[in-house]
Formats: sequence, structure tokens, C-alpha cells
Amino acid sequence: DEGDFLRWQCVEYGISDEKLSEQDISNVILTFSFTWSENRVSPQKLLESLNLTDKTDYEKLCEIYNTLNKYEYTDVQYASMFYYLALSAGIDCRIISGTLGESTRVWNIVKLDGYYYNVDLFADMGSDAKLHFLKANKSFAEYNRDEEYLTEQFESAYPMVEEDYEQEIQNPEIHNPQLIQDSSLKSGQEVIYDMVKIGCYP
Repeated sequence: DEGDFLRWQCVEYGISDEKLSEQDISNVILTFSFTWSENRVSPQKLLESLNLTDKTDYEKLCEIYNTLNKYEYTDVQYASMFYYLALSAGIDCRIISGTLGESTRVWNIVKLDGYYYNVDLFADMGSDAKLHFLKANKSFAEYNRDEEYLTEQFESAYPMVEEDYEQEIQNPEIHNPQLIQDSSLKSGQEVIYDMVKIGCYP
């Protein structure tokens, strides 16, 4: 956890010094304050509402994305909540700041299958299309990162994928066909399913 949530959601912080002994041993206490508006659900409650058991990382990210998309947040709030929930689900994530056109913008990068993808929930607010979900940099060409996210060190630590994520939709009945006996089929006859040739009847 690189502390992105604290950075973007903390409204104030304090530092105090508590002396423990005459040997000048002290505790340094850091206090952080967060403010939640009445129409916002706390990240802990959202996490408890998610069903992430026995799901793949992709399915977890879809669950998080779809849940957050039911709410109306600012870009910073969306990115912070997505960051918190993804990390809580065991998926590495960062908050990225920069510009989109002439406006400032905050979005996420999230790790999936060894590489990082762009996610901008704010851009997809209220839509089911997921046009800004798990995208490569070339699909985010109008987004410009701040300098701290363009360093060689950062790009080495968070390698971006070259292509948008495409989830394969597999029908187990097609991809794992079972041998059946059908008197209406003759030996060597082609088997066609939904206009796709999948083999020949034995």
C-alpha cells in the first residue's frame, strides 16, 4: 500500500510527541482526519457488501467497478474508493493524477495478469459500457500524467500493458465437447454449432 488513499482523502493531519521515559524515548503519534458527505458510503461498508469469494481477479474488478458505478462521485472519490477496494481484494492498484484536455483528472491503474491497465470510473459514471475499464495507454491517449508518474523508476515498477483487456467468453460445452452418440449424424459428417465448425462426428 503506497498510501494513495491517505494522500487523496485526508483533509488534515496532526503530529504529537509523547515522552515515555527519562531516557528521551518518545512515541510519535500521527493523526489523520477524513470527511465523508452524507450521501457517501464508507469504503469499509462497501467492501463488506461485495461478493468476492472464489472469484478471479478480473471478476473481482468487475464487481468493484459495477458496485461503485451505482454511486455518483467526483473523479478523486471514485479513484480513491477503487484503489481501496482493489487493494483490499488483493489486487495492486495506484491512483494517477494528470490532465484530460484542459481539466485536471484523477484515475487508476490496476494490475491484472502481470501488467497494469487504466481505469476511469468517473468517465463511465452511470453507464454500463465500461469504455474506460482495463484500457492500455493508447486508449487513454488524451490523458496526460503528472511528471511523478512518468519517471523511469515509476514506469519500471508499474509496467503498462500494450493492448486493452479482452475477456474471453468461453462456453464449456463448446470448448470441452463431450463425445455423444447421435444416430442422425453419419461418420465423418461436419458438426456446426452457431455457424462455427467445431469438428467432425467420429
